[in-house]
Amino acid sequence: MIWYGKASRRVTVAAALGEVRGWLAEAVTAPLPVERHAAWVSALVEAGGLAQGLADAEGGAPDAAARAMALCSALAGVMGRSWNSGFADVPDAVPPDVAEALASLGGAPGLPGAVEIRRTEGFCHYAVYPEAHWRAASGLAAPVPSRVLGLRSIGTVLAAAVAAALGAPAPRTARPHGHPFAREVEIAPPLGAGERGAAWAVVDEGPGLSGSSMGAAADALARAGVAADRIVLLPGHGGAPGPRASDAHRRLWAGARRAVTPFEALVGEDARGLAAWVADITGPLPAPPEDVGGGGWRRHRYADAADWPAADRQNERRKYLLRGARATVLLRFAGLGGFGRAKLDRARALHAAGFGVEPLALRHGFLVEPWRADLRPAARGAVARPVLLERLAAYFAFRARAFPCGPGDGAPLDALLAMARANAAEALGDGAAARLDGWEARLPALARAARPVAVDGRLAPHEWLHGGGTLLKSDALDHCCGHDLVGCQDVAWDVAGAAVEWDLSDAEAEALRAAVERGSGSHCDRGLVAFFRLAYPAFRVGELTMARDREGPEEAARLDAALRPRLAALRRALG
Repeated sequence: MIWYGKASRRVTVAAALGEVRGWLAEAVTAPLPVERHAAWVSALVEAGGLAQGLADAEGGAPDAAARAMALCSALAGVMGRSWNSGFADVPDAVPPDVAEALASLGGAPGLPGAVEIRRTEGFCHYAVYPEAHWRAASGLAAPVPSRVLGLRSIGTVLAAAVAAALGAPAPRTARPHGHPFAREVEIAPPLGAGERGAAWAVVDEGPGLSGSSMGAAADALARAGVAADRIVLLPGHGGAPGPRASDAHRRLWAGARRAVTPFEALVGEDARGLAAWVADITGPLPAPPEDVGGGGWRRHRYADAADWPAADRQNERRKYLLRGARATVLLRFAGLGGFGRAKLDRARALHAAGFGVEPLALRHGFLVEPWRADLRPAARGAVARPVLLERLAAYFAFRARAFPCGPGDGAPLDALLAMARANAAEALGDGAAARLDGWEARLPALARAARPVAVDGRLAPHEWLHGGGTLLKSDALDHCCGHDLVGCQDVAWDVAGAAVEWDLSDAEAEALRAAVERGSGSHCDRGLVAFFRLAYPAFRVGELTMARDREGPEEAARLDAALRPRLAALRRALG
């Protein structure tokens, strides 16, 4: 099944430096210590993205990349001191080493005009915090590494945090390449004599299904002459590599020195550290924050577990419910740096237009929202059909007007067709997938008609909260920039998604399309809607199948029940 995808953005170096400077300005002026700390981390994340882009630049920009890594190390030092002090030691002016490193980077000879910066899924989706790697490195016993190797992309920032914690030079970075389950790493330029005799820390957010990226990095160091007992792995979690790991890398993982600080340890027992970040909003908490991620929110939205919708728990954002003396709020991870800020802006726009819950703040990657206990998830039949269609049309039209995207912000139509073919073949057989062949010739015309926007992407009834005449959209911020393939698409994607999720008739779907076209003031192509009515259920079939196959019996049964109507929608669309 195809579901996951990777994304990147092309940005001018001047704009990327401007983003770093903007975060530095916020870091010394934000009113709350946690906000100032978060801005320092955001500056580090953005500087790390630029360092990755320079290191990966076609033709190479090694001097500029080295200067960018020096800036990352200086920023990581500020972050670490702030974290260790509980945000007490957070500067109110940019320290000289940071200012000098930033100026040096801005004046580097041979800077390219633009670079490709890859989206770092850990910072965007999975609550990977560089402070965790700082803390893990700070506790290392002898032999303490004096050199650090970070794996691009996210390892650029994480390695800077490790190097700063160890007092090591700015790290080297390397880009793993090759098959996703059999990565290879080359270290360039070759290690010098002093480096070969040093202890090394290998840093990334893994291991994933194979653990081959960190394994290949350790192999590369060993080939260069570094003794195995002088290599320490600093991963993003304490688990072992997944089922695609080679025997050699399983043995490496079992025998290697490793250091990791899980998110739960980072924020303290019962996530009490999170409570301090929002204490000005909630007031004192009689009880610790409650983890409601991984589908745990369903305990509070449904009276009977038999009514729970399925949850793709691995891909859910972290969520915590905090019941304070002044307010009960939901903290939902939105992302570090510009990732979280973009979602805050989107949430504010949706609330102002009457479609979403009001965001109260963004606190170091977590969006803070009031917990609306007065609302319940909708179900088919709970909302009168004319009211539903009118609300859907207004919502989609607003997103089409308010959230335009660039042509490179989402999967091209041929990638969606390839996904639909692969998923249809696996779910329904090659004969069913062959029915998609006729679409290939139509894609160029459809691509010309498409106007990408930040689509909602999840239109199931339980994603809507209703009560007392109110119908608000939840989980409306992430799916246009998720870890999946789709990304931004024409608003027709949401029209097709609503047709699938709400079981609209062809006449209702056409009425919705026409209403969205009128409300948005731009064309909503019938052919795109028809294509997406194939691609959307194929995508959801892939997601639900993958989630089901990694779950235990209880959740797998829910996922299987959710899979069946999406399979039926795909069969109908295929004819």
